[in-house]
Amino acid sequence: MNMPVNKSPMINTCGGISSPYHEELWKLNFQHLSGERGHKSRPTFSITKEFILRFNQTQNSKEKEELLELARKIILRCKRKLGLKTLGSGRHVHLPAAWTEVIYLAQCKGEIQDESLNMLYASLDHASFDYDHLPALFFVAESVLYRLCCDASLKTYLYSVEIK
Repeated sequence: MNMPVNKSPMINTCGGISSPYHEELWKLNFQHLSGERGHKSRPTFSITKEFILRFNQTQNSKEKEELLELARKIILRCKRKLGLKTLGSGRHVHLPAAWTEVIYLAQCKGEIQDESLNMLYASLDHASFDYDHLPALFFVAESVLYRLCCDASLKTYLYSVEIK
């Protein structure tokens, strides 16, 4: 004997309110609960196009020093995300985001560029690769090739240090 399956209707726990309002209420509650955990929203990357332009084009020595200090703080944060001291392991390590941020940081001229490229080289040297890393690795490869093409068009030859 087959018993018919009775589907019970979904019960609206908020009483007699409309469905769109009910969904909005759930979103507000979720945002409220998320806010209680102490998570603050911050941009995915702290390097922006405006920061790179300001860093490379500023002539004011005081502003240059402030931007250099900020770039050094970002480098320290990237070193932690890359896991350079822990050989790429740990809860704080997020290689794809760190590689992308380091590539952006490498667009800043001078010692910041050198430090960024050295960090990227060290990280790629000891990282264990995963399927999730592929989009970031393609971005890194594309950025490095673009940089080499730009440098090659400006100079008649490149030193081995520049190709590194």
